[in-house]
Amino acid sequence: MPTLRAVLEPAVAIATDGKATAARPAQAELVEAVERAFETTGPLAAEDPTGSGKSLAVTVPAMLAAAKGVGTVVSAETLGFQAQIVGKDGPAAQAAYEATGYGPVLAALKGRSSYVVARLPLPRSPSTTARG
Repeated sequence: MPTLRAVLEPAVAIATDGKATAARPAQAELVEAVERAFETTGPLAAEDPTGSGKSLAVTVPAMLAAAKGVGTVVSAETLGFQAQIVGKDGPAAQAAYEATGYGPVLAALKGRSSYVVARLPLPRSPSTTARG
């Protein structure tokens, strides 16, 4: 089983076309937080600014957790972030893993039928109720 460090640095190099070869400090910190969440089976909600390397920071440990049999879901708030994970950084992480002999699977699920959370009617609060 590959280690995060063995995969993260090559993934960074692949994603940046060789312009960077090491994780940024904020990226390394997020990788550790995601790894801890997978190890303790606890959920993690994380937010980092644009350009911090968060897509690789969540994708690399998620793929390693999946290799260990832990079900993983990465949810992207925006279509741009989703496109970056599916179109650029996810494949970079996948290629870095494949170099270690492990071939993870990356998939994007779209549409309401793919939602993990059941669609339930939300209670209306007085502040959101239309007034006439």
